[in-house]
Amino acid sequence: METAFHSSPAHSVAGALSHLARHMETGCPQAAELAIVLLEHVATDLDADAHLRAHAQELADVLDRDNQRDSPAKASTGTSMNVSTPLQSTELFRQENSVRIVHNDHIYQLRVTRENKLILTKP
Repeated sequence: METAFHSSPAHSVAGALSHLARHMETGCPQAAELAIVLLEHVATDLDADAHLRAHAQELADVLDRDNQRDSPAKASTGTSMNVSTPLQSTELFRQENSVRIVHNDHIYQLRVTRENKLILTKP
């Protein structure tokens, strides 16, 4: 039986910093997007310290504004990722079998099944 995965705030921050470093080194917009997702997760995680939540949201906002400024087409469409560039699931999941995604102020869980398929749920 598979169990739900809940990432600790520290784990999410570590992942966000890893993606942020990749973005800063390569300019990869997907790395910035993944950092934003993880930071927004921390910002909404009630297990995280209030100070950490505030700074995570602040950094996510800065990254989001930076991404929109660097690409006027993205800002005008409201789309922050290039849909023609596929994102490798290994980049998203790292060593885990599940990630939490914030979309429209709702948290979703994307997980890999034993059959190596993806399932998106709203816990």
